Amino acid sequence: MGRGLIQLTGRANYERFADWANDQSILSTPEIVAEPEYAVLSAIYFWTVNNLNAYADAQDIQGSTRRINGRQMLGLEERTRYYNSLIGSM
Repeated sequence: MGRGLIQLTGRANYERFADWANDQSILSTPEIVAEPEYAVLSAIYFWTVNNLNAYADAQDIQGSTRRINGRQMLGLEERTRYYNSLIGSM
């Protein structure tokens, strides 16, 4: 079950997140990742370990989508729309 702001899924990802957060209680009570503090922390973890700042700094929507969703490029159109809307409002 996916939890957190970026929907952390899979036991291996929970294990890596728990190690990164230095909090093994995440493994015994994974539902805490749905709580605000851990939801945000899991998003920070995902953003950090996937080096998403580099894609954001380069305005590389395709690269970030590929990093997040793999070769399927799921969500590319939606991300592009959101990005263009945000940039247009600045």
